[in-house]
Amino acid sequence: MHHDTPRTDLAARPSTDAGRRHFLKMVGLAAAASAASVYPTPGAASDTKAGLRGISLNYDNSYFYACHAIEEMDAGGVDALVDQFAGTQVDHFFFCPNSQRSSVASKVRQSVWDGYDPNAGNDQPFLAGIPDRRYPDWPGGPSERQLIRNWIHSAWLLNERGIDPYARWIARCRHIGMHPWLSMRMNDVHYVDNPKHPSHDRFWKEHPEYRRDAKGEYNAQCFDYGRPEVRAYEMAYVRELVSRYDLDGFELDWMRNPFYFKVGQEEEGLAILTEFTAEVRRLLDQREKEVGHRIQLSARVPTRPATARALGFDVSAWLQRKLIDRLVVSPFLYSQFDIPLEEWKQLLGSHPVTLEAGLMVTVHPSSASPAVSHSLETARGAAISLLDRGADRIYLFNFFDDMPYGVTGTAYHNSAHWKAFRELLCELGSIETMNGKARRHIVTNDDTRAPKDHSADWLPCDLPAGAVAGFSIPTGPAPASEQTVRLRLALERPQISNFSGWNARVNGQYCQLLDDIRIIAHANVALREFVVPTAAMRRGTNKVEVSNMSASFARLIWLELAFSGASGGWPASDAELDGVQFDLSA
Repeated sequence: MHHDTPRTDLAARPSTDAGRRHFLKMVGLAAAASAASVYPTPGAASDTKAGLRGISLNYDNSYFYACHAIEEMDAGGVDALVDQFAGTQVDHFFFCPNSQRSSVASKVRQSVWDGYDPNAGNDQPFLAGIPDRRYPDWPGGPSERQLIRNWIHSAWLLNERGIDPYARWIARCRHIGMHPWLSMRMNDVHYVDNPKHPSHDRFWKEHPEYRRDAKGEYNAQCFDYGRPEVRAYEMAYVRELVSRYDLDGFELDWMRNPFYFKVGQEEEGLAILTEFTAEVRRLLDQREKEVGHRIQLSARVPTRPATARALGFDVSAWLQRKLIDRLVVSPFLYSQFDIPLEEWKQLLGSHPVTLEAGLMVTVHPSSASPAVSHSLETARGAAISLLDRGADRIYLFNFFDDMPYGVTGTAYHNSAHWKAFRELLCELGSIETMNGKARRHIVTNDDTRAPKDHSADWLPCDLPAGAVAGFSIPTGPAPASEQTVRLRLALERPQISNFSGWNARVNGQYCQLLDDIRIIAHANVALREFVVPTAAMRRGTNKVEVSNMSASFARLIWLELAFSGASGGWPASDAELDGVQFDLSA
């Protein structure tokens, strides 16, 4: 949830009503069957509902505390968080308990409330290092200091009341038929550009020599896992979480943040992280004997096999040693529509490992393009293509409830934002539930690079007069009957209407330019559209060629293939077009 750029008084927190806690009953699912929490051995048949591949939802370490109402900080409010997802395709729930500090009481690292005075104001020393400013891109949101205080105070309050939210969420998942996981962030460095921020753990502050480069830029402040002291510190928290909770699975989230070694030492780090993973697997094996059921191990890594290895993640060794049950291939911050799942499938071979494709809540094609929250159309586009290319499941990161800030309880569950979010959660896990519906496939750059990777980005693309640029856009299934397709592109302002003389082809076939300009309101993007002959479209990857036959230079900042609804109509409702939520890039 963290916003890398702020509840001031607790009275400013959003209010709620009792209706929220009975949401499960409201949607007619109060009698959801309790799930058996026993996993088959790796590679056995999927435990997902018949006909569906399913969705894994990662819920971060601060959002519930920071953005849910203070009245929900009790047993009923904690349970209600899980209840609202009943009846969707979410069947694996990943709860994150930490960034640098722990959001639940811990004996091996500082809690988020260590040093906090719940009776003092927002000017107390503990909070003084947080800027007391509002987010310019978050209408109606709290100040930065207020938001962080909300998180700290709510976590403190639940602890004071003797409520362990993770224990309750785990139990509640099983009650409604979901599999509960914990997802540990292995190297989180939120706010390291502000050394006085209260989210930093004492161990990180007192040992700059344990970092990749204490004097370097943001990700240089990550811990150096080449140091045995760092590995011992992190393993202590793994051991505490595994021994405390009865889990169906444990995830090593290597993508928060994905830099673990000093530059040039990543090759040496391959064996180090493999041995770390092996020790976690041994802890889970021992815990299985105590709880009497399988505990799966998952790892979240970068989207490209070569990038993963170059950063120190030896997935091949993990497979050979049978250390992991699941592999999540995921961007760091922004959704990547083109993930080379074919390469991952080849690497996995016959190993019985579930391959999950990760979507982030935000779409940011390039540094020259606007960043926007996923809409139903864009989320469908990314998910259906990834499933068609071989992903076993879809994994969602930072897709939150209760947005916009302050809309809670029945008001939220009657809102267009919840309607869109719930529809998304009822569709994205299966090609069958998305096929024939409007979707968008956007060209995006990779957002995670190894230190020595200098490969070129797709966008922005400079096109001098007479230049031609080619792109490959994976779109998944071919258009269904009566679906139509359009190619959309945008130029960097002020050139948005300068399309005289432009040509476009898809798989070699000419596309007709439309006169109208489509405005994507929440993205502030003006898109020109070309009609794509339906017969030109193929299942899988489609080749797009854009020609600047005008007399002037242009910079292309946005390119996508968009599919209409099954009847050929284009979405007109907010639920289809608008972002599912405001961007809270974490």
